[in-house]
Amino acid sequence: MNLLKKNKYSIRKYKVGIFSTLIGTVLLLSNPNGAQALTTDNNVQSDTNQATPVNSQDKDVANNRGLANSAQNTPNQSATTNQATNQALVNHNNGSIVNQATPTSVQSSTPSAQNNNHTDGNTTATETVSNANNNDVVSNNTALNVPTKTNENGSGGHLTLKEIQEDVRHSSNKPELVAIAEPASNRPKKRSRRAAPADPNATPADPAAAAVGNGGAPVAITAPYTPTTDPNANNAGQNAPNEVLSFDDNGIRPSTNRSVPTVNVVNNLPGFTLINGGKVGVFSHAMVRTSMFDSGDNKNYQAQGNVIALGRIHGTDTNDHGDFNGIEKALTVNPNSELIFEFNTMTTKNGQSATNVIIKNADTNDTIAEKTVEGGPTLRLFKVPDNVRNLKIQFVPKNDAITDARGIYQLKDGYKYYSFVDSIGLHSGSHVFVERRTMDPTATNNKEFTVTTSLKNNGNSGASLDTNDFVYQVQLPEGVEYVNNSLTKDFPSNNSGVDVNDMNVTYDAANRVITIKSTGGGTANSPARLMPDKILDLRYKLRVNNVPTPRTVTFNETLTYKTYTQDFINSAAESHTVSTNPYTIDIIMNKDALQAEVDRRIQQADYTFASLDIFNGLKRRAQTILDENRNNVPLNKRVSQAYIDSLTNQMQHTLIRSVDAENAVNKKVDQMEDLVNQNDELTDEEKQAAIQVIEEHKNEIIGNIGDQTTDDGVTRIKDQGIQTLSGDTATPVVKPNAKKAIRDKATKQREIINATPDATEDEIQDALNQLATDETDAIDNVTNATTNADVETAKNNGINTIGAVVPQVTHKKAARDAINQATATKRQQINSNREATQEEKNAALNELTQATNHALEQINQATTNANVDNAKGDGLNAINPIAPV
Repeated sequence: MNLLKKNKYSIRKYKVGIFSTLIGTVLLLSNPNGAQALTTDNNVQSDTNQATPVNSQDKDVANNRGLANSAQNTPNQSATTNQATNQALVNHNNGSIVNQATPTSVQSSTPSAQNNNHTDGNTTATETVSNANNNDVVSNNTALNVPTKTNENGSGGHLTLKEIQEDVRHSSNKPELVAIAEPASNRPKKRSRRAAPADPNATPADPAAAAVGNGGAPVAITAPYTPTTDPNANNAGQNAPNEVLSFDDNGIRPSTNRSVPTVNVVNNLPGFTLINGGKVGVFSHAMVRTSMFDSGDNKNYQAQGNVIALGRIHGTDTNDHGDFNGIEKALTVNPNSELIFEFNTMTTKNGQSATNVIIKNADTNDTIAEKTVEGGPTLRLFKVPDNVRNLKIQFVPKNDAITDARGIYQLKDGYKYYSFVDSIGLHSGSHVFVERRTMDPTATNNKEFTVTTSLKNNGNSGASLDTNDFVYQVQLPEGVEYVNNSLTKDFPSNNSGVDVNDMNVTYDAANRVITIKSTGGGTANSPARLMPDKILDLRYKLRVNNVPTPRTVTFNETLTYKTYTQDFINSAAESHTVSTNPYTIDIIMNKDALQAEVDRRIQQADYTFASLDIFNGLKRRAQTILDENRNNVPLNKRVSQAYIDSLTNQMQHTLIRSVDAENAVNKKVDQMEDLVNQNDELTDEEKQAAIQVIEEHKNEIIGNIGDQTTDDGVTRIKDQGIQTLSGDTATPVVKPNAKKAIRDKATKQREIINATPDATEDEIQDALNQLATDETDAIDNVTNATTNADVETAKNNGINTIGAVVPQVTHKKAARDAINQATATKRQQINSNREATQEEKNAALNELTQATNHALEQINQATTNANVDNAKGDGLNAINPIAPV
C-alpha cells in the first residue's frame, strides 16, 4: 500500500497517465470511503518524469519572488505518461523506493512550467511514490485521481475540491458526511504542496547566454561558482518538506455554534494515521471564542478552519481518554537534513495542554527523538540522522500535563478536550548558497569596481541573521583592496517583511580579508532571517591598487550560516562554513591618463615643431596600447602599468611650448620696426632695408625656437634673439648728408654776407636772418622728404636758395647821395651868388668841400643805419648854412 499511502494526501504531486486514471477511478468506485487528498498548490510539470531543479540566474525571476505560496494552473498538467504509472505500480508491489528524481541543470533563461511554494524557484520536482513500514495505516487509504479541466480563460486547471466532493457524493450510495459525534470521514485532506527547490550544486547557466536569451547584450559577468559540500544542501531539492498540516477540506464539517461547543470525534483522519486505531476530535476554529480555549493565549492564531483535539478525559476520570491516542504522519526526508516544526499547543481555559512530538524511523520504527510542545516558541529544529529517509511523526497528547481537570470545559458528550493543534508547519531547514556573483567583466588598475554577491536561501526555513550567525568572508588577491564603507545590502524581492539590520563589515588589510557579519534586527515575532526563496544581495566596492602587470587574480570565499530556530528537538542548529570554488577576474592596466593624452586637443602652433614630431610618435605608440583589447592581445602579452605611466608621462612633458617665446620675439620685432618707421631721419628706402634685416633675424630666431626640444633651449634662443633684434637699429645716411650740405652752404654764405662791403650791420643782419630762414626751410624740406630723390631735390633747392641770400647795401649810398646832392645844390648857389666875390665864393666852396668830405667820411664810417642817418643829417646841417661871406 505504499503507493496508496503516499498519494492519500498529495495526489497532484505525481504525473499519472490514462492508465493510472482508470485505475484510480476503479479504486474510487470500489471504495467510496477511501482517503482522499488534494494539495493546495498546483505542481506544474513538463513532459518528463524527472525533476529539474535549477539555480536560476535570470534577473527577471526576481520580479516574481514576492508571489510566494501562490497557486498556478497550467495546461501541461494533464500531460502524463503511462511509464510513470507503471513504474509507480511496480513500486507499490515491491514496497521500495525507486525512480527518484535526478537534478539536472538548465539555462536560467529557458522558461519551464514549474511551481512550488515559492514562485521564484522555477523548478519542478517529481516525487517517487515510496513508503515503508505502514502497518498502522487504516484500510481506507485509496488515492483519488483528479482529472484536469479548463478554467474560464480556457487554460488548463484542476477540479475544485467541491467538484471532487460532488463527484464522490454522486458516484457513491453513501450519504454525505455530517458534523456529528464520532463519524468516519472519507473526504480528501487539503494539503500544502511540498516544495522542490533548485539544486544549488547544479552547473550555473552561462550568463552571456542568459543575457542573449533575454534579448540583451551581456554587460557584466557572473563568475562561475561551485559550492563545496554543504550539509544543509539536503534541506533543498528532492524530499525537502515544505508543507503546513491543516485539517480542512476533508469532508468533516464541525458545528460552528459557539453556544453549544461540539467536537466531532472521528476514527479516520484523511492524510494521517490514528495511532493504535484510536480516535481524534475535530472542531471548528470558532470554538476559540468559547470556554474551551484560553482566550488570552496568543497561540490561538493557529486555529484556522478545522482544529483537532488530540486529548480528552471523561468527566473527572483522568484515566479515561476515550481512545484519543494521537495521530501519525508519514514523511519522506533527506538524510542529514534539518526539519523545522512550526506550531504550538493551544491551551484550555485554565491554561493547560501539551503535545508530545515523537519522531520515528519509519523503516525501523525506532524512536529517534521526542519533544514536548508546550508554550514558548513555535519553531523547533529536528536534525535528521544520516541513515534516515522516512519518518513517522506522531502528535500525541501529553495527558500528564493536565494537572487540574476541573478548569477544563466539559462538553455535552461528557468529555473535556485538550491538546488543541492546527496549522502544523513542517519545513526543511535553510540552505544558503551563492546564486550569482555580478561584477564588471574586468577590473582596471587603480580604479574601483563593484561586486554584487547574490545569496539565495532555497531551503524552506529562514537562515538566521542574528548577530554573528551569518558570516561571509572574502579573501582578496594581492593588489586588490576593500573600499571602506562601501557595503550595502538589499533584498531584491523583499524578505517577506522581515527587517534586518545593516551588516557589520571589517577589513583585515594586512591579510586582505573582508568579513561581513549579521547584526540581527527584526522583531520578537519576526526575528532577523533570510526567508525561504529570498535573495540577499551584498554589494561592495573593491579597488585595484597598483598592480604592476595585467593578470588574472583569484578570489576565495567562505560562507557561514545556520537555520533559524527558537528551540531544538534532538540537536541545536549547526553553523556550517562552506567554501566556494575560487573565482577569477582579469585585471587590466589603467589607461585613462594615456587615453586622455591621446584625446587631448592641442593647438599645434603653440608648440615647437621638434616636440610635436616626438609627441606624434608617442601618440602612435599609445594608440597601439589602447587597442590591446580590440586587437585581442593576450593578457600576458600586454604592457605593464609602469610602461603605460612612463609613456603617459612622456606625452605629458614632451610638448615644448614655444608660443610664449615666439610672442616675445615678435613683440621685440614690432618694437624695433616701430622705431624704424618712426625715425624721420630715414628715407623709405632706408626703412625698408632696416625692416628687411629685422625680419630676416626674426625668421631665423623663430626657426631656431621650433628646433628646440626643451624649455631651456627655447628660453636660451629667445633671449639671444631678442638681444640680436635690439641691435637692429637703422642709421640714417641720405638725409644727414643732405642736411650737412645745406648747413655747409649756409656757413659759407654767412661768411659772404658778413664780408659784404658798404653794408650796414642792419643790412647784414637782415641777410643773415634770411639765410637762417632759408637754411631752416631747406633742412625741414629734407626732413619731410620720404624718398632719396625727394631728399636730393630738397637739398639742391635749399643750397640754391641759400646761395642767393646777400645783404641789400643801400643805406650808406642813399646818405652819400643826399650829401652829394646837397653839396651840388649848395655849390650852384654859391657860384650863382652875384653878391659874393670870387674870393668869397672860393672860400665858401672850399668850406663846402670840407663839409661834404667830412659828411661822406662820417657816413662811410657809420656801421648802422642810424649812424648813417646821423652822419647824413650832420653833413646836411653842415652844408646847408654855407654861403659866401
